[in-house]
Amino acid sequence: INELTTVLQKLRTRDIITDSDIKTATQAVEKLRILENAKPIIEKLAELETGAENLPKAEGVQKFAVDTLAKVRNSLQTLSISTDVTSFNQTLTEIAQNLAQIETLEANAANAKTLEKKLIQLRGMVTALPWLTKETLPLLSSWKDKLEDLKSGESITDEDINQAAEVVEKLEKLSRINQRFSELTEKAK
Repeated sequence: INELTTVLQKLRTRDIITDSDIKTATQAVEKLRILENAKPIIEKLAELETGAENLPKAEGVQKFAVDTLAKVRNSLQTLSISTDVTSFNQTLTEIAQNLAQIETLEANAANAKTLEKKLIQLRGMVTALPWLTKETLPLLSSWKDKLEDLKSGESITDEDINQAAEVVEKLEKLSRINQRFSELTEKAK
C-alpha cells in the first residue's frame, strides 16, 4: 500500500514516475490480489484455532496443532509487502498447506480421542496384568504411532477404533477372570 501511495502522490504532483516505481506498484497490486484470495485462509485459521482445543493431548497432537497454527498466524502477520510476489505467493501456499494438515487432524479428532482413551485403558491393564505386558506393549506402541501419524496428515480409521475397542474389551475380560481367579485362590487357602 505504501508503494501505491508513493506512486499516487507522484502522479498528483506530476513528479517523474520511474520504471522502478511502476514495477513496485505492479507488485503491490499483485500482492493485494493475492491477499484478497487469502481471506478464506484467514477465516479457516480462526476456525481451526477454535477446533484445536478439542484435539487429544496424547502424543503431543494438540500441541502440534496449536504450534502449527501459531506459526501460520505469525507467517500471516509478518508477510512482508516488500517481499517479491513469488515468495509472497509461496508463503501463502505454505500457509494453506499447513492449514489443510491441521484440518485433517481436526477431522480425526473424535477417533483420536477414542483411541487416546483406549490407550489409557490399555496402559492401566499393563499395570494390572503385568503378565500380559509382552502382548500389550506392541499394541501400545502401535496406537501411539497412530496418534503420532496424525501430525503428518494420516487418518485414524473406524477399523482402527474397532480393533482398539475389541482388544481392550478382551483384556478387560481377562482382567475380570484374573481377579476372579485370585479371589477363588484366596478362598481355597
